[in-house]
Order: sequence, then C-alpha cells, then structure tokens
Amino acid sequence: MIHMRIAPVALIASLAIVVVGCAGDSVNAVLSTPFSSSGQFVLQAINGNLLPVVISFDAVDPRIRNEVTSSTLTLNGTGFESSTALRQTVLGVILETFTVRCIGTFTATGDDVTFVEEATSPDCGRTFHAQTINGTLRATIDGDVYLYQLIT
Repeated sequence: MIHMRIAPVALIASLAIVVVGCAGDSVNAVLSTPFSSSGQFVLQAINGNLLPVVISFDAVDPRIRNEVTSSTLTLNGTGFESSTALRQTVLGVILETFTVRCIGTFTATGDDVTFVEEATSPDCGRTFHAQTINGTLRATIDGDVYLYQLIT
C-alpha cells in the first residue's frame, strides 16, 4: 500500500529519463535516454497506474481517499526540488487539496541514483534509491514503484 509520505516518493520517481507510451493503465518505456543530472521530470504512474492515484484511505472512514494528482522533480547538478500535489476526497467530492515540497541532494553512479531529502517538514527527510532501467528511472519505495518522464 502506498503511504502518505508521497513527496519523497515523488522526487525519486521523478527521474524517469524516458519517453513513455501508455497502454490502458500501464506505462511502457519506448525510448532509452541516458541519466541526466539536470532537468524537470513529471510523475507518470505509481505501480503502473496513471495519475491520479489513490495512495491511502482514511483509517476512520475508508470512503475518504488521499490521491496524488501530480508531481514534479527538478534536478540541478547535485540538488533537487520536488513538488507533489495531493487531494483528499470522499465519495468523489474534493475535501481538500495541498502541495508537499521537499528539497535535497542526489548522487548518481552509473544507473544507480540516491536521493537525500532535507527534513524541512514531516513529509520530507528520507533517503531513496533508484535505478535507471531501459531509459526509465524506477524507484521502489515502501514496496511501490514510481515512474517519471523527462519534460525539459
């Protein structure tokens, strides 16, 4: 199950360096591109599901859903900034929208990338590892797989 700590997840996954083709509810890599340490990346899918994606249900009222609606990761040399938009809904009606922003550093060795967030809020401060596979950056965080696409 995806957890509410989505901002850090968004930042790691944001590094998919690929043009993707979508078929149904899945994302498939169609063009390989080497890892780049600069650029802006957009979250395409979590666990193969295109956005928006439900990341959790309320423990008291399971009709209440928390969803990721978008996420970007901007890389600049060895630093990054992530921005993840979320919404909370009940029976399809939006109760609240909010954005989680995290900053930090990353290092890349070959196809392996490590991100370290600064603990600037309760949703930030984690370390994540990811690999580039067939031109995509895939991060597995708490058992969930995040895929991002380079846009600039």
